[in-house]
Amino acid sequence: MSQNLQPDTTSLDYRRFLMNYARERMAAKNYFDADFALQVSQSRYPDDPVSYNLQAMLAYRLGLYEHGIYFAKKALELDPSMERAQENLTAIERAYFSEQAKPKDLTEKYFLIHSWGSGLGFELLYLMQQLLIAELSERTPVIYWGANSLYNDTPDQDCFVEYFDSISSLTIDDLKQHIPNVYPEHWQKRDLQNFIRRTRWRNKVNNQQYKIGGPYFFNRPERIVVGGEYASVGMLRPWLANNHRYSNTLVGDIYRDLVRRYIRPKQKLQDKANKFIQKNFDGNAYLAVHLRGTDKHNEKQSSAISTINSDLIAKLSAVPGELPVFLMTDDTRQLNSMQAVFGDRLHSIDVSRSSNENQGVHHTSKNKRKITEEVLVDMLVASRSSHFYGCGLSYLACMVSYMQASEKTSTLMPFDVMTKFIDIPMPPDSK
Repeated sequence: MSQNLQPDTTSLDYRRFLMNYARERMAAKNYFDADFALQVSQSRYPDDPVSYNLQAMLAYRLGLYEHGIYFAKKALELDPSMERAQENLTAIERAYFSEQAKPKDLTEKYFLIHSWGSGLGFELLYLMQQLLIAELSERTPVIYWGANSLYNDTPDQDCFVEYFDSISSLTIDDLKQHIPNVYPEHWQKRDLQNFIRRTRWRNKVNNQQYKIGGPYFFNRPERIVVGGEYASVGMLRPWLANNHRYSNTLVGDIYRDLVRRYIRPKQKLQDKANKFIQKNFDGNAYLAVHLRGTDKHNEKQSSAISTINSDLIAKLSAVPGELPVFLMTDDTRQLNSMQAVFGDRLHSIDVSRSSNENQGVHHTSKNKRKITEEVLVDMLVASRSSHFYGCGLSYLACMVSYMQASEKTSTLMPFDVMTKFIDIPMPPDSK
């Protein structure tokens, strides 16, 4: 879908194209694509009332009346004479007050977040996005990294708790009593564990039944909602209420705060990281870098990997002084080249690595737990450096950056892919 919206133009024709596309998607009840098109339009044409009026209609159809009121008022601020926006505002306010008059549903509801089935960096970023949706939908999160996780040696069990402290006291077994009261529909009357086994990310990317963005989940009556579609924090931010804790927060800082609140690696892994830091750096400052390789050569931007790695090394070399350098990489060739450049200044943990350009170690290793713990210890050491350098196209590097206390202590090149995707202007009253 997004490939159809990529032309980098500010022409009136492109604006009309986006609006027509959004209307067509809404008519087909494909609100995921409609929302995407409207956010693209608002990022490029923030003073266009038409996009906000359509966003109000989308919110209305999803039963998100407070959001709809905000978007309709935004359209009227931009064009007070817009009759359609005034009509929509009246209809949405009527629906809102009618809804408010109904008794509140105090039943506890749950949000099941299963593994995406991809690399660890993306897996954790996806988890935080889903946790934010759980918050916005006022549901208790239940984490389950089952058979579709790349990091699970025991497919019938949850491996998340092997690496991280529990986020919720509930498990997937606690949800079985509420089946078939589940959303989305393709999860109804399913054995949740067995169905998760088949939800590899490659099967979801182009499957329309998984095109379900965050706003779909905000106002559902079902006891269980199952996350599944990738929903970036950037796309969720316009749906934050003005009084939400993140309503005036940059995307990168939202991720950083979600990491602080939810992502807690097991103490034994933190102890390993602390032991390595004490032994090699003795409490002194050090730099850290993540260099990509192996399976990343199969990705679309693979031609840029060597250039980006060279730029990162140049940045490291330009830092004044002779600070030690910590390297995290799954590629033995990168380790060898860095040793040639930095000599005794270079430090790294003896972890599983490969020189295979087809698959990374997390795809080929039979001991998934060992690989995962190695990566997490690497990430912890890198995140505690005085400055971290990494490829911004790497989800793992982005995750390390968010594990740091401040964006000022990391450099992602050529950019931070998690914050660049869409940058919707802040509402004026939230600044």
